[in-house]
Amino acid sequence: MDFILSLPTTAFAYIMRFLYSFLGNYGLCLIVFTIIIKLLLLPLGVKQQKNLMKQAILTPKMNKIKEKYANDPQKQNEEMQRLQAESGFSPMAGCLPLLIQLPIIMSLYSVIRQPLTWVFGMHLENSNDLAYLFNMVEEVSDKTEVIAQNMQIEILSKLNGPIELIPQAVQDWLMKYYNTTPADYAFDNTILGIDLSGTPSLAEPSLLWLIPLFALAGALLQSFISQKFTLKASKTRSSSIMAYSTCIISLIFAFTLPAAIGFYWGLSSFLGCIQTYFLGKKYDPNKYLEELEEQKRSEKEQAKIDKKLRRLERLKEIQAEQEAIKAKYRKK
Repeated sequence: MDFILSLPTTAFAYIMRFLYSFLGNYGLCLIVFTIIIKLLLLPLGVKQQKNLMKQAILTPKMNKIKEKYANDPQKQNEEMQRLQAESGFSPMAGCLPLLIQLPIIMSLYSVIRQPLTWVFGMHLENSNDLAYLFNMVEEVSDKTEVIAQNMQIEILSKLNGPIELIPQAVQDWLMKYYNTTPADYAFDNTILGIDLSGTPSLAEPSLLWLIPLFALAGALLQSFISQKFTLKASKTRSSSIMAYSTCIISLIFAFTLPAAIGFYWGLSSFLGCIQTYFLGKKYDPNKYLEELEEQKRSEKEQAKIDKKLRRLERLKEIQAEQEAIKAKYRKK
């Protein structure tokens, strides 16, 4: 089970390692990584928007079922499920992209918290030895293993420090076990001067505050655009409140995790805005519903015109019959 759960983390680590070898900056890697993830999830976005189109078509039928079986909830539920199954509509389709994002966030969190392991390929347990050699832990044991693993960012920071401050024991250990030097662990973990390995703190104002604000702005804009292309019939006060409450969650989320996570979340939201806007323009359920209503109105108007034409034709036939009768009597 642990192996299965580690698969996405391993895959993302290889992607980040490959990107870092070309770009040399972790912030740029996250930008490219986010674009890759968005492109991979694009088919789900298209499916989600098409699902809203199906909802627009089914809404009148679903309302009729609600009215017909208002006093029989079980029958109403059965008919709703039958209608949705026949049309291929899935009420949970909108949640799928969000559910897929969760393992991505969890895997990305591991990659960020343990850069020595996931970016530089160092064995996880070896971070204990480095923590000990840097005098960050008193001894190497099973009790210190988890602590040392979570100190990889600090260890990497020390490896990136002045060479004269790096103990000779650390340099010898790196050469012995990995045939590397501290210079091989040069790591630019910044974007626009912001250290993405740090965690924003409300108690300590800093540039890191820009990351949660960035995530909040992306979430607000995405919620606004999503609401614009949401089926009007399904909009309620509670749904709008829920949509915008997720923005507050994004803010809290970005203030409690490393800045790289908040940066990824904000990037994902802004790219999601672009995706939602263009897919909404192409598959706008409200516009489609208006077209259906306009088509129905046109069909009704045409039916009225056809009915009038049939009446006129019938009147002409009656008049012709009357003229024929009159002509017959005149001859007599």
